[in-house]
Amino acid sequence: METKVRRISTATIKPTQPSDHPPCNLSAWDLPFLTVRHIQKGLLFHHPSLPLPTISTTLQTSLSAALRHFPPLAGRLLSEPLTPHDDELVSISIHCNDAGADFIHAVAEGVTVDDILTPLHVPADLVRSLFPHDLAVNHDGHTLPLLSVQLTELVDGVFLGFSFNHVVGDGSSFWHFIKTWSDICKTGGLDEVMISRPPVFDRWFIDGNNRIGLPLAHPEKVIERLPPPPKSRWRIFHFSSDSIARLKARANQESGTTTTTISSFQSLCVHAWICITRARRLPPNQKTEFRLSVDNRPRLRPRLSPDYFGNAVSSTVVTATAGSFLNLGWGGRRGS
Repeated sequence: METKVRRISTATIKPTQPSDHPPCNLSAWDLPFLTVRHIQKGLLFHHPSLPLPTISTTLQTSLSAALRHFPPLAGRLLSEPLTPHDDELVSISIHCNDAGADFIHAVAEGVTVDDILTPLHVPADLVRSLFPHDLAVNHDGHTLPLLSVQLTELVDGVFLGFSFNHVVGDGSSFWHFIKTWSDICKTGGLDEVMISRPPVFDRWFIDGNNRIGLPLAHPEKVIERLPPPPKSRWRIFHFSSDSIARLKARANQESGTTTTTISSFQSLCVHAWICITRARRLPPNQKTEFRLSVDNRPRLRPRLSPDYFGNAVSSTVVTATAGSFLNLGWGGRRGS
């Protein structure tokens, strides 16, 4: 589908009150995300009940109030020499300078909610145009806003797209902010609202050293700018609660053990892994991986606060050969 999104205006939204928050040094969990792209999520609404000018004004007012509680999102990345005598190693932090977040008003002419939801394959070009900084990498946060929001008018609805710099936080942090913003928005954007979950910005460092040196004095030599994704087909699969319950029942029945219960999530993950491996028609000895992000907040001792605002995830990988994986029953698959 040909992209039809046209930007009408861009506003810089700053916190309702100046921030005196100190810089947030990036941790070992944050730094790997410098070279990848933003977290991009969106909310699609059919036939909003309020006029669009009212929606736009309320969103901007409440965003300003929300940024007061999340000063890193109104800041920019800052690189500084690790030591006065070292020109190659730099330390990167979030400078809470109230530079602001972007709020973009756009219109997708002739595009309906069904144009996004009903095609068999995702209209990739259209969907990408609903996000402010689709091809930017997180290191660009030195000059680009760490948070950008795009409100796009559709024929019969609106799409609210978020570009959230991943070095600022992980998915849990992203939704923490969105939930807080939503709560403030429900009040009409009142600045004096007490939020239910004040974020914790103190970064976790394993050895207490809160300045990590990186060889990024010349980032243009290190950071690879990938071209737009090739023309490929995306598809979203929906599973009903009944179908997931059947998968779980089958997995536990065939697992051959009564000491461990396979969860709904595990059952669905294995099912997807099996189907993808089969569709790829890999050689029997070809290794295949299932990679999963794990939240470390409740796993550290002492635990991190559930309101820890930053990256606190690690990647877990399970490996199996295609042949052994497809030829074994559920119990074998689970243990591979």
